Amino acid sequence: MEGGNQFRCTGKWNDEPFDRVIEAEDEGDARDHWMYWAWVAGASLQNLEVTEAA
Repeated sequence: MEGGNQFRCTGKWNDEPFDRVIEAEDEGDARDHWMYWAWVAGASLQNLEVTEAA
């Protein structure tokens, strides 16, 4: 992951905890990424937290 902004995303996907680092333009873009894919997959997304990755 070079050149982009990196964000740590944590929460629960279908009641399973996840902790991922993704590239996105900004925090809103990272949040929209998870919201979109949860909608597409018909998944339950809970407690989503997005922070800049170190």
